[in-house]
Amino acid sequence: TIGDDVAERPRRAVAAEDPYAAPGLRGGAFLLFPAIETSAVVASNPRNATSGANADIGITVRPSLRLESNWVRHSLTADASLEAEQFIENKDIKSIAGDIGAELRIDIRRTTTANFDLNYSATSTGLESSELPATATGNRLDQVIDANAGVTHDFGGLEGRLRLGVSRNLFGDVELTG
Repeated sequence: TIGDDVAERPRRAVAAEDPYAAPGLRGGAFLLFPAIETSAVVASNPRNATSGANADIGITVRPSLRLESNWVRHSLTADASLEAEQFIENKDIKSIAGDIGAELRIDIRRTTTANFDLNYSATSTGLESSELPATATGNRLDQVIDANAGVTHDFGGLEGRLRLGVSRNLFGDVELTG
């Protein structure tokens, strides 16, 4: 029958629906999608000062890289990005955030897959953050680590999933004056 013939064929990468989507750079069995974004922000009070506020301009740069496998079976996708913001006059006010993640799908059988994903993010908050006390002298580094593993089986009209995940939040300390 036609349905059985379709189910026997190996999975292929689906073409992008957007005709203007980036084609990516070929690197062996992977497609690479590098990007860089820049922006500027004008803040009337970047230090959140109660008095004597001075306006400043901040520059933000965000490089990123996405990697996608073009395997017939299985799938691997990874993303990494970094965002850095620096103010021109207030050099001590800066923030850095970065994250990296990967997803792996392994086709066990025609209707059964194993799925794994791992994510890490780090954020450095400085004097501009209202979360830090006014007596802070440095930046605080917060980190989040997530890991998940699961199995998915397609029963035809129903899909069953078994998934296990762990998450860890690490909150950094900040130095205070006095």
